[in-house]
Amino acid sequence: MCKQSKIDSLVVLLQAALNENSQRELSNLNLQEVYKTSQQQEVIAIALDGLQKLSVTSPKLLQLDAAIKTIKMQWIGSLMVQEKRYHANYNAAKELSDFYDKNDICTYILKGFSISKLYPIPSHRFSCDLDCFLLTKSNKNNAYDLGNSLVSSKGGKVNTDYYKHSVFAYKGLNVENHRFCCSIKRSKRTKELECYLEDLLQNSIPQFINDTTLALPPQMFQALFLIEHANGHFLYSRMTIKHICDWAMMRKAFKDTLDWNEFNKQCKRFGLKNFVDCLNRLTDYILGKCNYQDLLPIDKRVLNDTFKEECLSTGMMKQRIEKAMGVVRSSWKFKHFCGDSMIKELSHSIWAYLTEDNPELD
Repeated sequence: MCKQSKIDSLVVLLQAALNENSQRELSNLNLQEVYKTSQQQEVIAIALDGLQKLSVTSPKLLQLDAAIKTIKMQWIGSLMVQEKRYHANYNAAKELSDFYDKNDICTYILKGFSISKLYPIPSHRFSCDLDCFLLTKSNKNNAYDLGNSLVSSKGGKVNTDYYKHSVFAYKGLNVENHRFCCSIKRSKRTKELECYLEDLLQNSIPQFINDTTLALPPQMFQALFLIEHANGHFLYSRMTIKHICDWAMMRKAFKDTLDWNEFNKQCKRFGLKNFVDCLNRLTDYILGKCNYQDLLPIDKRVLNDTFKEECLSTGMMKQRIEKAMGVVRSSWKFKHFCGDSMIKELSHSIWAYLTEDNPELD
């Protein structure tokens, strides 16, 4: 199955799952290949939702021989594991935020549950941890240190080696308690974006997820943070189709409530405008609002890069060298989608890592 066929097949399934008006059909399907691709792209449950819908309208799509039945049962098994993990993580996050709430801390959800609630079936959006940003309720000061010490006081082991966030486990949930929302060592641009995002949080009235004390950031924060997060993955590691689906669901949910003129203004200010324009076109493609032929050449290049398979070595040092070489080979990404050139951003980042053990906002 060629790469384009893999992309087309998975996109049709995603359209069926996420766009209730999708009219596209599949004449044939290599179930094993699409199952594997959906795993790699972190959309295994959403793709299965699409497959179930298409199976109703196109009953001949799946000829249920023994091999097909085996793959479909594996797929359903993976879905059940994900749903179980989602609900366990949700309950643990709810309990943790209640604990923080009793200690004068508001727990803002940076992604994960705040995005999954935008999907038709929240538990089908893959997420393996909790990214949070803590502010004191009384004066809205950064509660990063207080949050860490409270977990430590309950016997939790908190790792604070990384400047951006601490890491700890709570009732089986992996938690990243963010000191900063952005990778501020990357560039002056990301540090300025950090200041803007924290200001949005400190001047907002929190809205909560259902009956929990898990707080939702304001919509402008959510949109900018999602784009910056996806941009970081795209430039430095790997963006998956899940990031594109996240943006598709957020655009749809915030269509009439977000100040899009202000959002585009801030994207331009922080060097994200070209990236968000590309994602807008890709989300239109994912939702079936345009065809593959309607995409620009740069959009197709981004899509192909998203579906690129990585085969890293087993050794940690070799993996780091390979990832570094991958960044160098991706200079075209910086040229089109970053506020700074690759040389400037990498130079700034390397210097910051060498000279700033504990960076602060100016």
